[in-house]
Amino acid sequence: MGISLLNSFSTDKAVDSFFFGIVIFLFHYSFLAFNRNDGEAGIRRLLLGMSLIILAGFFIEALLGFQLVSGNDELTVTDNAFKGFFFNTNDQAVIMISLAALIGFFYIIRENNWKWKLTGYALLLIIGLAVVVSASRSVLLSYLIMLMLILFLNASVYFKAVYLFFACVVVLFIFNLSWLQELFILLAKIDWLERPIERFSLVIFSMADDKSVGYRTEIYTAFLDNFKILWLGYGPRDYIQYFDRIKLSFPLGYTNPHSFFIEIYLAFGIFAFLSFLYFILNAIYYVLTDYLLAWKERIFILFIFINFCWIVWVPSSILRLPLVWYPLFLVLVYAVLAKNGTFASSKSVGSRSSSW
Repeated sequence: MGISLLNSFSTDKAVDSFFFGIVIFLFHYSFLAFNRNDGEAGIRRLLLGMSLIILAGFFIEALLGFQLVSGNDELTVTDNAFKGFFFNTNDQAVIMISLAALIGFFYIIRENNWKWKLTGYALLLIIGLAVVVSASRSVLLSYLIMLMLILFLNASVYFKAVYLFFACVVVLFIFNLSWLQELFILLAKIDWLERPIERFSLVIFSMADDKSVGYRTEIYTAFLDNFKILWLGYGPRDYIQYFDRIKLSFPLGYTNPHSFFIEIYLAFGIFAFLSFLYFILNAIYYVLTDYLLAWKERIFILFIFINFCWIVWVPSSILRLPLVWYPLFLVLVYAVLAKNGTFASSKSVGSRSSSW
């Protein structure tokens, strides 16, 4: 990564590399901070504080109409695009779903105390409201899947059947688009929901007219059609040379390809890309073979990894969003420390694992 940066140095590239490098500090700090008997309580306090800060930015804009960050002229408070402390609503939504996944794990999946569980559900519902208003279709899908998974994993046999029934009702709406269209017309009358409903309707009823989907498809197609081996990469935010034979209709893709998988390859080369894949696959293997974790914990951690691989396609870039990595790091830190018997509750985890 350093060689790629030095090979084509600029201030922006240095800033991107610095923020990306923070993920190493986050992992190391998390390991040291939670390597004690009250580590899980510390994790919950950290998540509560981070969630309240992120949500505060959203509600300050939504309720007070005060613009916190100047970014895209199309994403302003007057357009009901509440992005809080971020430059765009996609970045905010991705951070929120990352925090929501951790809240689901440490407040609900891992916890038996009903007060912590209620706190977790309350935070998830508030975050869900912000995700809907953000109008990020992919993040909303992740949130709904996560919520259904949490409810299903924690439910009795009776409630599992109830959730399956509601899932069938949702499927009826999906396959009967006229019903869904009527519901959208009704919801669009709510001021906050007008923008998200417009975006949701576009992707469901008229995807060919969705510029966001179309431009992402153009970038991915151009990348594959123009594929070539890169040993070192071009450094962050400088990919125009890669697309020299196939010009993009809009220049944003030359700096932000809207896919972290593509971006890490273009920025740092094939060795960094393979190292990234190795980290993901090896971490998944480690968690799935950690039998001190209960089966529902392993399932939910697997969801967190799959969700990470999904949501990193949403924002233009995650190089300056190190918090996107935090769910992976915290669940890995928890798995490692629990396996080493650090947490006071690790023995109970083992007994729960054998009882499921």
